[in-house]
Amino acid sequence: ELRHRASPWQRNLGYPLAMLGLLALTGISVLIVCFHVLELLLDDAAMPRGIQDASLGQVSFSIFGSFGAALQVVLIFYLMLSSVVGFYSSPMFTRLLPERQDTPLTKIIGNCVSLLVLSSALPVFSRTLGITRFDLLGDFGRFNWL
Repeated sequence: ELRHRASPWQRNLGYPLAMLGLLALTGISVLIVCFHVLELLLDDAAMPRGIQDASLGQVSFSIFGSFGAALQVVLIFYLMLSSVVGFYSSPMFTRLLPERQDTPLTKIIGNCVSLLVLSSALPVFSRTLGITRFDLLGDFGRFNWL
């Protein structure tokens, strides 16, 4: 019903552009992860050991400078949104979806806990995939990865 009420511009231009944007973000994420895995396999110096002397604002965390840093931010937001959508789409957690003006307190608490767990795992997840090297004020660069 929502698709039939959408304007022709939205159906013919909006939906395909949104799909191409999602496909591009997924492709960029996969390429960065593949590049990171190949770099780890072929180059022993690329192993994550943490950043010792990199001060914030003095050294760029991306080889592409400001554009690469902006791309990393967009990819991290994309990973966050896709993990939330994937979490609520799984059959085990579809009952946890809030209903409009009819959500009990236990379901609200369950949503808060699940979003807290997902958001606290996001820096480690993006660091493990090799999308970013930024530590987000944590000690993620000193994990024993292998």
